[in-house]
Amino acid sequence: MAYPEFVQAGAEVMGVSPDSVSTLERYAREKETPFGFVSDVDRQIAKAYQTGKASRQARVTVVIAKGGQIATTMHHEFLIPKHVATALETVRGL
Repeated sequence: MAYPEFVQAGAEVMGVSPDSVSTLERYAREKETPFGFVSDVDRQIAKAYQTGKASRQARVTVVIAKGGQIATTMHHEFLIPKHVATALETVRGL
């Protein structure tokens, strides 16, 4: 898992999901995730970052630099390892 590399690069990792807090807590426990999740039931975060699709939530990786500027956004449902690699490269370059 790349999480320690993100921490070492000075990043904070958060998962955002339209699932409820209780669902996310259960998921985090079961998967033993080292990072936290934010429940976006009302999809305000998805709307703000334009990550949703008409019928469902899209899987998107967003790197946000200090100050709130978006450094990069990746939209692809099946290339999650590429999301991780690109996000880590972006964080290291900030």
